[in-house]
Amino acid sequence: MAATLLVSTMAMLRAAAHVDSRNSSDGPELRVETLAWGLSGPTSFALGPDDRIYVAEKTGRVTVVTNGVNEPTPFIDLNDEVNSAWDRGLLSIALDPAFPNPPYVYLLYTYDPPSTAMDAFAGRVSRLLRVEADPDNLNIASSSPASRTVILGSRSTADNIPELSGFDPMLSTTCTISTTGEKVQDCVPADSPTHSIGGMVFARDGSLYVSIGDASDPSESDHRRFRAQDLDTLAGKVLRINPHTGEGFADNPFFDGNMNSNRSKVVAYGLRNPFRISLHPYSGELLIGDVGMGSWEELNIGSGRNFGWPCYEGGSASSLAFNFSISTTACNALFALGPGAVQTPALAYDHSYGKAIVGGPVMSGTGYPGVAPEEMAIADFDMGWIRLVSVTQTGQATIREWLTTTESVGGITQLLVGPDGSLYYSFYAGSINGEIRRVYYGTPRNHAPIVYAQASSGWSGTPRSALLTSSGTFDPDGDPLTYTWSLGNGLIADGPSAFATYPLDGLYTATVVVTDAFGLSSFRNVGVSIASVPILTILTPTLPATFTADGPVAFGGLAWDPVAGFISHDIHWRADLHHETHVHSGIFAAIGAGGVFTAPSHGGNAWIMLCAAAPDSNGVLGNENCVAIFDTIAFAYYFPAARR
Repeated sequence: MAATLLVSTMAMLRAAAHVDSRNSSDGPELRVETLAWGLSGPTSFALGPDDRIYVAEKTGRVTVVTNGVNEPTPFIDLNDEVNSAWDRGLLSIALDPAFPNPPYVYLLYTYDPPSTAMDAFAGRVSRLLRVEADPDNLNIASSSPASRTVILGSRSTADNIPELSGFDPMLSTTCTISTTGEKVQDCVPADSPTHSIGGMVFARDGSLYVSIGDASDPSESDHRRFRAQDLDTLAGKVLRINPHTGEGFADNPFFDGNMNSNRSKVVAYGLRNPFRISLHPYSGELLIGDVGMGSWEELNIGSGRNFGWPCYEGGSASSLAFNFSISTTACNALFALGPGAVQTPALAYDHSYGKAIVGGPVMSGTGYPGVAPEEMAIADFDMGWIRLVSVTQTGQATIREWLTTTESVGGITQLLVGPDGSLYYSFYAGSINGEIRRVYYGTPRNHAPIVYAQASSGWSGTPRSALLTSSGTFDPDGDPLTYTWSLGNGLIADGPSAFATYPLDGLYTATVVVTDAFGLSSFRNVGVSIASVPILTILTPTLPATFTADGPVAFGGLAWDPVAGFISHDIHWRADLHHETHVHSGIFAAIGAGGVFTAPSHGGNAWIMLCAAAPDSNGVLGNENCVAIFDTIAFAYYFPAARR
């Protein structure tokens, strides 16, 4: 009951937010429109030719959106090699500045090397892969193996991961030779399921900047965060590399004579989680949004700088010393040099204002009323706002309000200024509700309906049937809608839902076309599987369920199919961690009747949504059954009667 209530509430908030975030007055003002929807956790996007949008989704798929329609075939799907546990995944995409000549697409992700467990929380590595679009069809990647090149992370291999199946922040260190402590060259560590890689941006000279987190656990117990101060490892850095070879440049600030050494690639260090970076369009200056720990978020500016992490963090006027409980001496050498040894953030705001900064572009060329060309846009994933930042000649910054979305679920993951001078952003909202949006100034526009479609698992009895619904469909302008279904059996039906019968078992495709009052239409295809319907029951855990951080969570279920009999061995399990106002998708996945996974440690007010689904006789997963599992703090909050 608790799980159903929470999921239903979040769904209503998402649906309501589309209307609330668009102003209803008729005069010109700042507005937001949705260009693409129905995306699975969009983490990053790139604007291509002919109005194409290349969208990186967290699990490793790249979806191409053409004129508002998601292409049914992905550009590429790297799910088998992308580790998407917790905050990991395919987190950045970039197109060559001259795309499609050459047709290069750059993908930055946490990597599951061959023979390692997919999406495990254990130590992993990251890599930057360049793929080529098919010159005859820019919507798909070339199928030639020669079209894929590892640009960064050629030694991000299983051999350089000490803990392939477990996570111990006090023992192993990825990309380090254990016997000597020597750092492995061109190996990108991702020891923790958070703070892995970040973003990419091309410079005017053709070089490519890449940001990498400290690859450590969010708690104070992980000594590996101190790698951010070590120029010989790639963790906690921003790199500047040749996008064709992965080499550094001789004019990089820490160049040591070897183009391929780690430190020759570094242009900024002492960073915790530089999730998004950009470059000033005129000065070329590096702009870094660094996600903070317990108190501060930072905007850092400049190359050749040490920004202090983990010895310093935040501070509104100067960098603040940060003494970690695990080591009172690790930072003493840096502290002895005084605060002038590190670069003070241009902007730092505390967690009463926001909790997860997303660095964005300088707004030059956008033409929004009241926005100065030198102002920079930043966002906060947790708070849902976009702010404008002005940097003074002394290197300090001021921030002012600009745009706030109303969503309480999801978050902004990237900001870009497009060729048309508009600000675009990606909105992460779980597994099916992600969007790409554009900010514009003007009078209201008529927008096409945003369509969702679902099919119940069809039954292979008599008659063979399925219920088709368009639940979640809405019009951004609030216009009345009409619905027309092509059922996939040669028949047509009207209305927001339809009941369809089919002559034989198998897979069918139904289509719903939704039209607003002004004749603007959108459509959505939905697959219909006519097969025996499995019956699934989650046996463990039972509600109300709780977990302890870093403790075991037992799960188990029973599935029965009228044709195949007991199929509990084929139950598909997945879990998401909900924390504060955001979601860490895919913290666990497994196939089987049951087992045990370890609950992550991520502070109070956290809960886990554990879901299970069983395949029908066509191999298509049926509807999910879910249970909510609360940590002790959140359990006491949601169920106060249980404390008595």
